Amino acid sequence: MHSALLLLLLPLTQVLALPSPEKYARVIAPNDCTAGCAAAVSCPATYPASCRCWNAAISRCAAECKQRPAPTPDDCSAVIVPRGPTPAQKMCMAKCQGQYACLQIWPQSCYCQNDIITRCAAECRVQNPALQECPPSTSEPSPA
Repeated sequence: MHSALLLLLLPLTQVLALPSPEKYARVIAPNDCTAGCAAAVSCPATYPASCRCWNAAISRCAAECKQRPAPTPDDCSAVIVPRGPTPAQKMCMAKCQGQYACLQIWPQSCYCQNDIITRCAAECRVQNPALQECPPSTSEPSPA
């Protein structure tokens, strides 16, 4: 009897041991239209007002640009030393990236977009920007 009960409870222990799905929630970045639109918004330079302003701008611009699903808002609840780009750096990156365009031909567009992100990260003082994973290529195109 005990072994049958144990066999029935064994799968339950594995379900309870699974990590929270929130830990692996997908972050949705603003598309080019949304980022370009939000870059035109002037936000204050103080935290958390700048964070809330940036989230409001992204939300409004995502609706105007019909971006679905909507971008993930930044967490403005805690004052922490930022590990990623600040809202001001994000605005700088969006404005900078809006100046370039890549031909939509894979995989050249992947290398082109990574080049733009790298250039803008240097200009906006963003460390370790997130780059796309591109397949091996013999030549890398430059942005248009």
